[in-house]
Amino acid sequence: MKLYLVNADSDYFLSSFYSMTSKETKKMIEHIDRRGQDNFILDSGAFSLFSGAKGIDYKFIKKYIDDYCDFVNYYKIKNYVEMDIDKVVGYDEVKKINKYIISKVGRNPLYVHHTTRTYDDFVSACKSNDYIFFGGLVKEKKSKEFINGVVNEAYRLGTKVHLLGFTPPHLDTIKHLYSCDSSSWSMGGRSGLIFKFKNNKIASFRLEGKKRVGSYELNKHNLEQWLKYQQYLKGKGWITE
Repeated sequence: MKLYLVNADSDYFLSSFYSMTSKETKKMIEHIDRRGQDNFILDSGAFSLFSGAKGIDYKFIKKYIDDYCDFVNYYKIKNYVEMDIDKVVGYDEVKKINKYIISKVGRNPLYVHHTTRTYDDFVSACKSNDYIFFGGLVKEKKSKEFINGVVNEAYRLGTKVHLLGFTPPHLDTIKHLYSCDSSSWSMGGRSGLIFKFKNNKIASFRLEGKKRVGSYELNKHNLEQWLKYQQYLKGKGWITE
């Protein structure tokens, strides 16, 4: 379920190059025209691209990277994410890829830290960027201590953190968190979940018995609830002392 299908008006928009159809591109352009480049992020789609991949086709990777760079240049995308495919080609190769991307685009992509990289890599990225991403948080999603540690260490080093694919119900308790994204709202059509924003919290409930709701209607409702949560977090300011 794509964002354009539910016709939502979000203040912020993250999209994946991997799934960038003509309709999605149109929605992206409309959003940038309305909200500006600062409120749009283009992900490389590397995770989706290589999920379940059985081998490495360097010719295909090269073409994908070239197409990605061309797209970023054509639409003058300000916030675009690096090709963080450490687990596929190794971090040393990723650094070479990033140098190539910079040579084509003329500016750095957004750095994505993974647990495959070292603490020194993290510190260096924080000191040289005012905004970094943290990905691969599947195992750590339930660890508030780990997440708070990452976010607060980055804040101490002078940078803002975006958590990729991370929207737990306790977002408003994470000190100094700047931003995050998730497709959790689309779980309704896939898993029969219905979301509700109430008392400054987002909660989910599973449809019971023989209740049937169309995927479009369910996803539209769920996204509206998540956008209410977004507005609450925006008003809260994201930084709690």
